[in-house]
Amino acid sequence: MRILVSANDRATVLAQWKGAHAEIWIFDLSFRRLALLLTKKNTDETLYVVGVGCQHISGPFGWDNASLSIAASQTKKSNVTGEPLIRLFDENAGFELLCNSDVCMVRGLKTDIVDSFGTEFLSDHPAGGSAVSPDMGG
Repeated sequence: MRILVSANDRATVLAQWKGAHAEIWIFDLSFRRLALLLTKKNTDETLYVVGVGCQHISGPFGWDNASLSIAASQTKKSNVTGEPLIRLFDENAGFELLCNSDVCMVRGLKTDIVDSFGTEFLSDHPAGGSAVSPDMGG
């Protein structure tokens, strides 16, 4: 089962996942979404961190000892809205993802890892069930 993390809980959840292994897992060019998959030893849980409206990425494809944060960019603005881009980053790893829409998080299980944003990721009823909203808007 996958569960969408509330926007109010994102900082707390990222703090709980500090030290995890992070890797780029899914990218959808049409919708400009990118998902990182975070996993930890000694737990069956996983965390997807999904950038929506991705504009720029730099850094490694995967790294250990993740320490992800989300903040508004101080220097980059959306060419669509003029608002600051959302920045998902790990300064220690040299990773940065800039998005003009949002960053969402979805909790899941290692036995239920998906490899696309298709019906398994967004459906209300994939194998094992889900509580994920189809719009991924958070």
